[in-house]
Amino acid sequence: MTTLVRELWESGYMHTQDIAYIRPDGYIKITDRLKDVIKSGGEWISSLEIETILSLHPSVADVSVIGVRDKQWGERPLALVVLKPNAQETSADDIKAIAEKAVERGIIP
Repeated sequence: MTTLVRELWESGYMHTQDIAYIRPDGYIKITDRLKDVIKSGGEWISSLEIETILSLHPSVADVSVIGVRDKQWGERPLALVVLKPNAQETSADDIKAIAEKAVERGIIP
């Protein structure tokens, strides 16, 4: 298991950096984030901008971007993507290509 996976799933819980509470009926309500920017290689990257860009892919139902520690960059973005039920042929590379085009256009650093 990689360090990234261990950190993300520490103590058996997924640490998304969201602020949430559990309602009496057991429903988990996400209310906010601990932070909305990721500092990677000295650049501030908006997790919200990346989420907006990735959500443009027609196969993406939901997306959340979190910062994870990285030896080289200090921190780097990690996208957690939920595909629509009919999106079996969509790969991670398909979705990553949208983010790479945004970087090329200067939308995100």
